[in-house]
Amino acid sequence: MRKHLLIFVIGLVPLSFLLISCAQIMPSVDQANEKEGELQADDCPPQLYKDNLLVVGAIERVLLEPQQAIFKARIDTGAQTSSIDAQEITPFERDGKPWVKFKLPLRDKQKTSIEIETEVTGRTFIKRHGEASLHRLVVTLRVVLGPLDRLSDFTLADRSGYDFPILIGRSYLQGLALVDVDRQLTLSPVAKDSQE
Repeated sequence: MRKHLLIFVIGLVPLSFLLISCAQIMPSVDQANEKEGELQADDCPPQLYKDNLLVVGAIERVLLEPQQAIFKARIDTGAQTSSIDAQEITPFERDGKPWVKFKLPLRDKQKTSIEIETEVTGRTFIKRHGEASLHRLVVTLRVVLGPLDRLSDFTLADRSGYDFPILIGRSYLQGLALVDVDRQLTLSPVAKDSQE
């Protein structure tokens, strides 16, 4: 009898933790102001959360807005800033501010690409061991990963030699998501029309 009671109690502990975790992500009625990128309980089923953070896989689909193009992206917590495949980079000036035009290959059978024009928001200096340092332009792009719809900085890089045209780094995920390297392609991008 005691053995059965002990097994029952041990089984209740994980269930209680799950119920408490789900209750914590449920928004209260008086939470009228939502922050950009903040997760809401109805964004994803609760099993996609751990400690109030969205669980994402090592590879996920992302939506690039406003181009409405979906790409597979590598999720890499080893990289601080996200990166995007930029070909034929052409810096120019618009209204006295630095802008850039580049092509983002779609990696389809037709070898097509989309052209993006956006303001340059920064520059980064990348040191490489035993090789020449690199200077890269930084732009701010709106990217959707599952229920996360947010603006984030991306360095422009030639990623043609990599499997994925987009790399999502810590700056995009910080405070909102955890990475489970055993998962892949578990989320679908959910664009929120109200944020535009």
